[in-house]
Amino acid sequence: MKSCLNKNDEVVVTNFDYYRNQIYEIGINDLAFDEDSGKLCNCRDIKHCTDCLFYPHAICDSNKLAWCIKSRLDKKFYLSKFEYDLLVVYASESPSIRFQKCQILMHMKRNGHFMDIPIVLTVNEILENCE
Repeated sequence: MKSCLNKNDEVVVTNFDYYRNQIYEIGINDLAFDEDSGKLCNCRDIKHCTDCLFYPHAICDSNKLAWCIKSRLDKKFYLSKFEYDLLVVYASESPSIRFQKCQILMHMKRNGHFMDIPIVLTVNEILENCE
């Protein structure tokens, strides 16, 4: 697996590196990420475009590219007690919901909370990778 180094000389593995075989198998034009299952699949296998991580359709190609070059989760996140408790509440209601689908969390991020949290992660993924 080919990867690169970040500014701290740590190995950075992108989503493309990690999912390379699946991307080649499906094809970049037909690539989708089913938010319900949390897996890559063919675009035709998703019932509604809104269930795809790369939605909205008008810009899904650029969203795919941005996701492909994004580094794969490989570090722990720091959360304040308040942020952690809030995510626990979200997880109890809808554990597979993505951070970016929660308007309140996105608003809080714009106001300085959840600083280094990638918005494409599910609430559970964030909780599983925090300190």
